[in-house]
Amino acid sequence: MPKSSSPHPHLSHPSYRPDIDGLRGIAVLSVVLFHAFPAALPGGFVGVDIFFVISGFLISTIIFSNLARGSFSFTEFYVRRIRRIFPALLVVLLAVAGFGWFTLLADEYKHLGKHLYGGAGFFANFLLQREAGYFDTSAESKPLLHLWSLSVEEQFYIAWPFLLWLAWRLRVRLLPFIVLLLGASFVLNVTSLAGNPVAAFYSPQTRFWELIVGALLAYLPLRTQGGANPASPLLSADGRSWLGGGLLALALLVISRERGFPGWWAALPTIGAALLISAGASARVNRHILSSRVLVAFGLISYPLYLWHWPLLAFARVIGGEEAGLALRSGAVTLAVALAWLTWRVVERPLRFGPRGRAKALALASVMLGVGTAGYLLFEKEGLPTRAVVQANYGGDAGGVPAGAEACPEPDREIRKLFLCVQDRRAAPRYALLGDSKAVALYPGLMRTSGDAGRWLVLSSGRSGPLLPVLSDSAIYRNYQKKPAQVALERVAGKPEIEAVVLAVSTRALFQLRRDDTIEDLPASANYAAARDGLLASVSYLVKAGKRVVLLVDNPTLPDPKVCVRRTTALPALNAAFGLQTPLIRPHCELPLALQLERSQPYRALLGEIEARFAGKVELFDPTALLCDMARGVCPPVKDGRLVYGFTDHVSDHSAGLIGQALNAHLAKQGAPAAR
Repeated sequence: MPKSSSPHPHLSHPSYRPDIDGLRGIAVLSVVLFHAFPAALPGGFVGVDIFFVISGFLISTIIFSNLARGSFSFTEFYVRRIRRIFPALLVVLLAVAGFGWFTLLADEYKHLGKHLYGGAGFFANFLLQREAGYFDTSAESKPLLHLWSLSVEEQFYIAWPFLLWLAWRLRVRLLPFIVLLLGASFVLNVTSLAGNPVAAFYSPQTRFWELIVGALLAYLPLRTQGGANPASPLLSADGRSWLGGGLLALALLVISRERGFPGWWAALPTIGAALLISAGASARVNRHILSSRVLVAFGLISYPLYLWHWPLLAFARVIGGEEAGLALRSGAVTLAVALAWLTWRVVERPLRFGPRGRAKALALASVMLGVGTAGYLLFEKEGLPTRAVVQANYGGDAGGVPAGAEACPEPDREIRKLFLCVQDRRAAPRYALLGDSKAVALYPGLMRTSGDAGRWLVLSSGRSGPLLPVLSDSAIYRNYQKKPAQVALERVAGKPEIEAVVLAVSTRALFQLRRDDTIEDLPASANYAAARDGLLASVSYLVKAGKRVVLLVDNPTLPDPKVCVRRTTALPALNAAFGLQTPLIRPHCELPLALQLERSQPYRALLGEIEARFAGKVELFDPTALLCDMARGVCPPVKDGRLVYGFTDHVSDHSAGLIGQALNAHLAKQGAPAAR
């Protein structure tokens, strides 16, 4: 988030402009309203883009003015950054970690640990970029999701001063230099959006142009002072302020999450903010609206308010689920404002101002390092599943990956592209698991329950898209890595010690469905034929190589378990305040078994057709009875007091153990592999 300027004994600083604090107030209120009440302000998330422009302007003003005076100091610059950024961030990180201890389940707390060290190290955007869209938990349940924007800013603060200092020393013409970097980043933003929208959203390379727009605003007055002939503005200051305000209003009302963003749409709030800043404090909109006491007050606490609002809303959704209604969200926003003011008054101001600046910065950096280390340990320790809240709700999970699992020593570059290539070092693998994210969810339980009769090799899920082991040229598989999938099939086919190959592919991926509940329409679809032919080709290839092939029937699809189960916390007072009780399943989250079988009939028919075509060499393994309550005829999110699913429609570690135990026993009982 952007930061206000402040006095410093060595660096010069821009004069205070209340209208910029007011613009900051509009930005933070837009973001908060969007996150709490999305329908009220569809484009509120562009407040982050406004912040980027402000931040680029203020930081670059400091750098340019001090370079011109010959007083720029990297040490003082970063000491000032630490004193401005770290105090409020540390308070929020520690509060989130502490509250999560009493509230979050093991996998949630594990992911929080990862985001803690990502936030403390200012690379949260890279972690989220890798998570988004693949094996991901719901964005709304990640209490530190919002730190991606702070990470982008800090990455800019690291690179930009060095680039400007070097260009200044080499006497590079700064205006063409700045415009070139701005243009390159903007073009990359637009071109990346079509091919990789997640990267376009989170990458610093595709976001820096917004901060550089602010930097360009900071440079132009300096250029004029240096003797350059200023161009006559096309608009007066008042004209720029009215146009800028209009563009911001248009962005907030017209842009929505359904539109491709950032891309060209990001130009609306970016140019709007730039016009308002360039208009100056005396322009009519800036003087009468942006400089109003209310907006300036929110601008002063905008940084801690941004930090506080999202964790509170996320925890409200985690605890309240779909029952996190208007009252709960309104309460979270009110609490965020109160905590933001308290943080600004009690923590930010004392640590940001006053003497012993370097000592304060060193202490803050040391604490931040400790928080990041603690977050990493939480991630490594699997979210500490022995905590009281986990045991009270679901009895913990089953134990994760066994100690015998290790990364494959594979030299092939295509194999190295895979998200997961793991083998058991306790003995030579006799079985192989190939698949997409469903295989990733299954493999810990599969390995953990295996014995000397059959160890495992696992190949699954590419980094830029799931690995789908289907040999097909059909366009429906264009989102999947064809080459690594083919290499994975060849690899297991070429290993004589591998006797059986299990294919675990999600129904949605196999048929390229938008939703699993559209599967009943498949027989008349070209997707059905493409899936049948592609799967037949893969199975035929493995059978010809002498492998026994097991097709794992996909599990039922339920809503995300985190919104299906009313949970308790480890804090009795919180349970009483929110009326929480022993976990109960929300009624709409139980799927009738008859409906599941009816929906999946086309999918099961396809698998049955393949099994019949390769009689005796291909078999099906159906885990439905392990996951559903057969006596009641429903598929629930919780069975025998344990979560059936870990996230979305991926089985929990406990369920992976149940399936793994049954599948290992099935493979061992069937005896020798099919004859070559």
